[in-house]
Amino acid sequence: MWWLLACSRVPAPDLPKGSWALTAQDARGVVEVGRDCTIHVSGPGWGTVGPVRCEAHENAGWFVFPLQTGAGKAMAVARWEEDRVVLPLGSREGEFDVVFERAEGTLEVPRADLTSERAMWDAARFRLHDGDQLVGALSLGEPPMIEVYDAWWLTNGPVPAVPGERGPDLLLEFDVEPTLAGERALLLLNRPLREAVVPSGNEPADIDRRFTLVPGMVTVEERQAAVDAAVAEADAIEAERMGSVLNGVVGTLAPPCPSELPADYASLFVGYAVSVTAHEDRCRVAVEPAPTQHRRRFRGLSD
Repeated sequence: MWWLLACSRVPAPDLPKGSWALTAQDARGVVEVGRDCTIHVSGPGWGTVGPVRCEAHENAGWFVFPLQTGAGKAMAVARWEEDRVVLPLGSREGEFDVVFERAEGTLEVPRADLTSERAMWDAARFRLHDGDQLVGALSLGEPPMIEVYDAWWLTNGPVPAVPGERGPDLLLEFDVEPTLAGERALLLLNRPLREAVVPSGNEPADIDRRFTLVPGMVTVEERQAAVDAAVAEADAIEAERMGSVLNGVVGTLAPPCPSELPADYASLFVGYAVSVTAHEDRCRVAVEPAPTQHRRRFRGLSD
């Protein structure tokens, strides 16, 4: 069982008595606060089993209740705000939140159908998609196995991942290319919403890469086509970038040519071996990967 915590830096108002209708994109709910507190919420792949008791904290503006998801049970902690209710379904603040608009009254809440969602998690095999593009796959066995392939990163086939948990989120750490200082990749899987993110830090950021988990397996043919496309795209991007870098750097050099580039240029050539030679009346810079890996396959010589 996980805890879904409703953290906030903004003080919440007192929890008022009455019946309240909750509406969000693809989700509905009703909460009633009186002598007792009850809540009934339903969304795609998650919800309560009918109305359930909630523990209301009137002076704190939040309430606790059991929530069912396709991947397991959770204790949700929803936050009451001025005109809405926020139900966090992820471990990082503000990420994977369901934001309900709140109005006095009631409404019909559909029964949460978790059968198909539970079947997906029981099978525990997912395709990793970036929009409509297949960019990987994972199998949540022991150990979990993951493969990724796009212009950004690439695994050497399916590789084992080290699992970890952070509330509703499953963390997978695994080897990937490129690795420039022995670093490993980290993928955060949000189980209630079946989404994934490559976190850049402890808080959500615009630069985080985001994916969806689509149930199913990847065929050998699909995998090979995706890997070939990933390598071709990465190589094209790298060749364009490094050609521009080489010509830009060599334009700042003049005989007598240095035996190596100034330290100011080091950040431009991380993952490459670089040499400088004299050629007629100018300097030439040559690069090659060290070692060869995804996004580090370019070998070239300045004009």
